Amino acid sequence: QFGKHLKDNYPGWQIDVLTADMGLPGQLRMKESKRTPLFNGPLECRLFRFEMHPNRG
Repeated sequence: QFGKHLKDNYPGWQIDVLTADMGLPGQLRMKESKRTPLFNGPLECRLFRFEMHPNRG
């Protein structure tokens, strides 16, 4: 639902999400445009960037 909300409500935006869940893009059913490895203290994380393209329909 979160991925659909982003796609439906933020066309033309870039959304960055910091998470320790490496499977997040698949769960959101979105393809990241950029993936940056980071650490939040000892916790390995990723900063995912998603490009919100306008719906074509």
